[in-house]
Amino acid sequence: MGKQVGVWVDHRKAVIVTIGQDEETIQVVHSLIEMQGPTYGSGARPDYGQQDKYADDSLQNQSSMHLKKYYKNIAAYIKNADYIMLMGPGEAKIELRKNLDRRMMGYKILEVMPADKMTDREIALNVRAYYAKS
Repeated sequence: MGKQVGVWVDHRKAVIVTIGQDEETIQVVHSLIEMQGPTYGSGARPDYGQQDKYADDSLQNQSSMHLKKYYKNIAAYIKNADYIMLMGPGEAKIELRKNLDRRMMGYKILEVMPADKMTDREIALNVRAYYAKS
């Protein structure tokens, strides 16, 4: 059977469901992305012309750094998995797959599939159902 893992992931959080021999665990990893970002008060974003471009580049770099750390944290939770399935609503599942490929864990990935937002319990049910049919 091996250690089976299902990961529901978006840019804000990942829900990791691990199915072992006699146990099932659910772990949640939060990204710092949701806590980041500029606040401009109640008004619209100010326009500073050319300077605005550099601020956007800086925010993009900061966001990229946070995502790299986020995917690294997820990889640490699933490094001992024998089988991995990834799901989620956006691009994060594909970005995570690429990150796992770079970490030489890509061969463990059985499938990457789209999934809507779900509760942790719904995610666990989907992971269980996925591995039950395999």
